[in-house]
Amino acid sequence: MGCTAAVQRGAAPGRPVDGPVPVGPGVVTAEHRPRRPIWVCAVCGKPWPCLTAQVDLLTEYADVPTALVMYLVACFLEAVAAHPTASAERLYLRFLGWLQLRQPATPVPPRDGFSGTRETGD
Repeated sequence: MGCTAAVQRGAAPGRPVDGPVPVGPGVVTAEHRPRRPIWVCAVCGKPWPCLTAQVDLLTEYADVPTALVMYLVACFLEAVAAHPTASAERLYLRFLGWLQLRQPATPVPPRDGFSGTRETGD
């Protein structure tokens, strides 16, 4: 599912994407969604996600933070593809740099014997 599909979830067939996006039972976000392909906020004209969009996204995805990261990664990749000459680092910081990612309280043990470190053998 790409960024566009995520924004359109819950849309009735034929309903324009620019309408309000349902985020839960009876809850609708503000209109602070991206205007593509320029990736500015449809309301305030600031680079998306603007501060209001960030707050809306954190609220909408409060119970599923991994889904928020996946959605923003899809948006980031869409923006990179649309703007191949733009700095990928700047786009990354814009789309994902504002998230406060945390390590799990308890370390997750490696699966399949992969420790994430490289062993050298002589």
